[in-house]
Amino acid sequence: MDHNPTTPSSKRTSCYYSMDEAKSCMELYFTIRSNTPEFFSNRNICRPELEAQSTVVEYACIGPKTPQGYQIIFHRLHQNDPSKYVFQDSVKLLSMSVDACLHVEGTVPGYIFLFDMAGVRLGHLLRLNLGLLSKFFQYIQEANPVRLKGIHVLNTKSLIDKILYIIKPFMKKELLSLIHFHQEGDISSVYQYIPESCIPGGDLPGELKDSQTLNAEFVEWMKNLTEVFQQDTSYRVDETKRVKSGKKNAARQLEKTQVSLQRLELD
Repeated sequence: MDHNPTTPSSKRTSCYYSMDEAKSCMELYFTIRSNTPEFFSNRNICRPELEAQSTVVEYACIGPKTPQGYQIIFHRLHQNDPSKYVFQDSVKLLSMSVDACLHVEGTVPGYIFLFDMAGVRLGHLLRLNLGLLSKFFQYIQEANPVRLKGIHVLNTKSLIDKILYIIKPFMKKELLSLIHFHQEGDISSVYQYIPESCIPGGDLPGELKDSQTLNAEFVEWMKNLTEVFQQDTSYRVDETKRVKSGKKNAARQLEKTQVSLQRLELD
């Protein structure tokens, strides 16, 4: 596949060294990243829009691993005002956190996303872009360079039904099976999956620093990796070298997704 740049070994690891699956994953990985600048371009934490969003949301790449060796990526709102939430910038920060962990830690047995729903309102859902949401889930399910082992959502509330109504059309059953909800007021149920030593403290039931401190450390970490993200911009598809069959399998798959999305919106 001459149109793709050199393949990182993480793509093969995420597919459990199945070369056919790795080839398909790699194809979509580069195609989606090349055709979704909203998530994968201008990934510099010092850019005004990302600086602003890092005060609205909190991220942390948790240092301690689970007993299984899984890397945890934590995310929650810091400011609850929906008007300040920008979906594409928040997803961009998530993609940066995964790429940063891959760069620093190398391949690990798996990843767990730990999301805290505290402060999430209906207004946040109204700021979602369905087209970008579709691309996000396609990337997570078909092009993700890591092995996703679980998605744990803390402090769930009645709003979760509306969230699932929006995102379910984009999710395969395999991804749905990875999601675990931990109700508001009873989030200790997460301990059977994630030890306290891997969970933020403060207003959350963990032993680590509070999430605001962890987010500040995350921002500084991203600043130190500015050159890494700058180099990432060179890993893009060269469409002039893509053979027609390759385009049919990847680039056109994105077009098919958009058509399906339009039908969903009409329904």
